[in-house]
Amino acid sequence: MPYFFLNTNPLLLQPQILNPIQLDRPDQTETVYTVPEKYLQFESRFRIEHIGKKENAYEFPSVLWKYGITDKTELRMTTDLARENRVTIVRPLSLGFKTSFTEEKGILPKISLISHFILNTKGGEYAKSNTIIPRFRFTFQNSISENNSLGYNIGMEWNTENNIPTYIYTLAYGRTISRRFGAYIETYGFYTQDARADSRIDGGVTYLITPDFMIDFASGAGLSDIAPKYFFALGISYRTRL
Repeated sequence: MPYFFLNTNPLLLQPQILNPIQLDRPDQTETVYTVPEKYLQFESRFRIEHIGKKENAYEFPSVLWKYGITDKTELRMTTDLARENRVTIVRPLSLGFKTSFTEEKGILPKISLISHFILNTKGGEYAKSNTIIPRFRFTFQNSISENNSLGYNIGMEWNTENNIPTYIYTLAYGRTISRRFGAYIETYGFYTQDARADSRIDGGVTYLITPDFMIDFASGAGLSDIAPKYFFALGISYRTRL
């Protein structure tokens, strides 16, 4: 989710004009922005999710790696180490890209496309993937004011067990509180044919340490009976030029 930090502090200025780091995390609404050309960025997340009946799922960590090949296109890779049903697993590797289509103009949003492919890798029972699984989503953003924005995504993904698609929607409101602090609140969900909807709500804060270094904290809860009861997440993100 993007936040419009006011870059007026001399400690935050760089020799080149470069916007502060923009994250796809901690919310579920992926940002429309891409990593600048020739920059590498990682976004790591440590998460605990309470599913119910004293059952928890953990990510320690999940890492999104991004590299800008142009100012409008980035390559992406996701690596996940998790613990589910008391089993530690390495989830299948996910490779993809994000590309920016249009810039914001009036009421028309800025639009980008994210596409990922989950690759077959060795892993535990819950990490096994027998085919290449596609996932995609369109990301949108409207700037409400200098310090407020509205982001939203729509997309589809397929899991590693069958070919039934899951539809995704997200809607997030983000606000810049100060030069360093940002906050958001969000609703999102997943819908699969012949299954009950998985609806959730979450919110969080971000803290910009330098233009290239950010930490975040988020928490949320399920709104439907099949959603996790609640979760907490802590993230660390960094960007560097190669």
